[in-house]
Amino acid sequence: MSARRDAAGRADDPGGEVELFTLPESLVVQVMHHGPFKDEFETLARLGAFARERGLRRSGPHREMHIDPFTAQTPHDALRTILRDPVAVTTQRSWQISRLVGK
Repeated sequence: MSARRDAAGRADDPGGEVELFTLPESLVVQVMHHGPFKDEFETLARLGAFARERGLRRSGPHREMHIDPFTAQTPHDALRTILRDPVAVTTQRSWQISRLVGK
C-alpha cells in the first residue's frame, strides 16, 4: 500500500482516538501553503525569512493545520495547509514587536 493511501485510510477512520490537550499561548508566525506537501519546504523557508527579518527566532515545535481532507482522491495541487512556528523576540528588536502585538 502506498504511503499516501495508508495515511488517507487512517485519516478517514471515524474510530480514531480523540484527546484533550492544552497548547500554550505564544507569539507565532504563520502562512497558508497552497499545494503539495513536498513543496512545503520552500514555504517554510519564506516563513523563516519573514521571522528573521523581524528579529524573531523559532522557539518551539512547528505545527501544521491541514485545511482540506487528505484522501486518495484529493488532488495534491488543491491542498491547503497552515504552517505555524512559535517564535521568540530577540533582544535587539523587542520594542518593535511589542508595538506590533500591542504589549
